[in-house]
Amino acid sequence: MCRGRCRVLHGLERFVPRCISYELVEICGDGVNLQMLECDDGNGCSSECKIEKGFKCEYSKEGPDKCYKITAPKAVLSIKKGYILVIKFDKTMVAQLNSALLVLSMSVEIKGLQDDCAFTWDLQDKFSEKHEFNQLTINTYPKCSIKGTAQTYVVTFHNVSLITSLSGNVMAEDTLKVSALRYIYIDEGQDAALALIGEAFSSTSWITLIGMLGISLFQNVAIQSLWNFINMLQVISYIPIIAVSYTHLT
Repeated sequence: MCRGRCRVLHGLERFVPRCISYELVEICGDGVNLQMLECDDGNGCSSECKIEKGFKCEYSKEGPDKCYKITAPKAVLSIKKGYILVIKFDKTMVAQLNSALLVLSMSVEIKGLQDDCAFTWDLQDKFSEKHEFNQLTINTYPKCSIKGTAQTYVVTFHNVSLITSLSGNVMAEDTLKVSALRYIYIDEGQDAALALIGEAFSSTSWITLIGMLGISLFQNVAIQSLWNFINMLQVISYIPIIAVSYTHLT
């Protein structure tokens, strides 16, 4: 029924919209979407005319919206060298923002870390908007050692729509986790002390190496001379036995 002075929209003559107080009212489930609902179709569209998770719907003027199941890109978080995080995607992704703005929509934390440990991170990859990639690399800078037995790295994308596949699909999960590896933190003072020790050890090593090389050469010459002398004695001792006849010169 239609109350008030309502008219049927062009192209929808076969459908009679319900009008209340002169306003056109959508009817969820009638297979007609007047673009006031997310969708109106039984496949991939809920009974409340909401797009179901894992589906994408396209508006259709001819009748029910066309909904189809989408394959969300998957991401795996791994760690190397104890402090570098790598996110690998199973599909080519597109960043809707540049790397500097994307960082603002992400968070990285270490669960199980002591409260007094300072922790910072940055995105190693630098790119502009609409950049295509298959992985992201994150550098982390914990200011304390990590045992790697009870700590977990957690990367969260607070707006998954900022990273999509080439077909426009968003990630299946917005939070990625990986167990931490053992990491030993060395502060600036310790690093400087180790550098001095390294330099001193390097100089001493060169002197030691040259000395050992000289001794080795001397020993080799001495041993070679000894073997030559022994061989000469052996030859002299064999002369009477082999009875070598010498040509007498006149």
